Amino acid sequence: MGLIRNKTKVFYKNQTGIQELYDDYGNATGSYFPIYSELKEAWLSVSPNKGTADTQYFGNLLDYDRVMTTNNINLDIDEQTVLWIDGADTNNGYNFVVERVARSINSISYAIRQVDVTEAIKTDG
Repeated sequence: MGLIRNKTKVFYKNQTGIQELYDDYGNATGSYFPIYSELKEAWLSVSPNKGTADTQYFGNLLDYDRVMTTNNINLDIDEQTVLWIDGADTNNGYNFVVERVARSINSISYAIRQVDVTEAIKTDG
């Protein structure tokens, strides 16, 4: 987990708030749009796939595709974080979301799920 050659550059944005959506007449729609931070990067170990049931960190009931791990226990990725992995273009929509975070004394593991997002993300700042 801590070996540099086993790490992959991951780009991410954390959710910083939500913004209410309005229709063409200025009326609130009751729907909200997430607002994200500026793009950040981190080096993490990313699994090639989630593996078999006996080696799944998060069990087989949670819907996730891969696991990321790091020994940086101060990393600010949480369950509202969106990710760009595998060389995804950061000018387009993200391609993974964090489903679950498991913290231990020496490391953090993240269950992540692949998504198809085609629209750009609004950021504040």
